[in-house]
Amino acid sequence: MPTFARTVLHSRAREGRSSTSRAMLSTTRRSLTLKEGIVGEIGTARTDLAPEGKVFVHGELWEAEADGFIPSDAKVKVTRVTGLILKVTKADERIII
Repeated sequence: MPTFARTVLHSRAREGRSSTSRAMLSTTRRSLTLKEGIVGEIGTARTDLAPEGKVFVHGELWEAEADGFIPSDAKVKVTRVTGLILKVTKADERIII
């Protein structure tokens, strides 16, 4: 068991709380990779994508590529991740993010 989990379990036991399952869950929960976590997400083009530019997705500014021209401030959908470059398409403007 990782040191952090042992510390949490020990401190909870001293406080008279039984939170073993919660502490174990936090140490065993699988993290999403960049590809799993960002594909399908909606963001905003911060520059014109012609075809490269910058997009704002998940609270971060990313380099992006599109198949065609996408104007600045348009909604984009992440379709693929190649290295640290997002492949995007123009998303439906009715989507609220």
